[in-house]
Amino acid sequence: MRQFDILNVVDVESTCWEKNSPNGMVGEIIEVGITPYHIRQGTVGERDSWMIKPEKSTVSEFCTSLTGITQEDVDEDGLPFAEVCDALRKEYKTNLRPWGSWGEYDRRMLNNEARAKKCGFPFSPYHLNIKLLFSLFFGLGKQIGLMEGVHKSRLQFDGDQHKAEDDAYNTAKVLEVVNRCFRKGHGI
Repeated sequence: MRQFDILNVVDVESTCWEKNSPNGMVGEIIEVGITPYHIRQGTVGERDSWMIKPEKSTVSEFCTSLTGITQEDVDEDGLPFAEVCDALRKEYKTNLRPWGSWGEYDRRMLNNEARAKKCGFPFSPYHLNIKLLFSLFFGLGKQIGLMEGVHKSRLQFDGDQHKAEDDAYNTAKVLEVVNRCFRKGHGI
């Protein structure tokens, strides 16, 4: 398999608060989800995810209501961010393959986290903003949220919104629709 035969679709969930973050706390990644998209075949692979234990923040009630992730989850199942980066490189060749996400948030969070934890950025420089691609390809005139992109693609959201592996999987399914329409030369 060649380097550009697979595009890794990625989503992250981070600690968050309803208003401002408490003193000393910053948004940190608490889950990374990934789904390989096989470009030539136009098929979506299996979803996968890792829980990450934050170092400078805790999971708020607001964050739990949004993501379903609790402080107990990250305490029990969370791995260090650097360990997850190593697993991503090893299992999905993320440092070699192109990758994409729904918007720029995930890329920025991963970049900031890698810099803060001094563990090296786990992904290649070849990032595809699937949200922007979708908006441009279908002439929307604005960028839209993932759920709206799923519905505009005539799909049903599979799983739970704001669960990293499900968001990555659904983003890959939307990319599959864009790829299919592109190959056929028309819109949805």
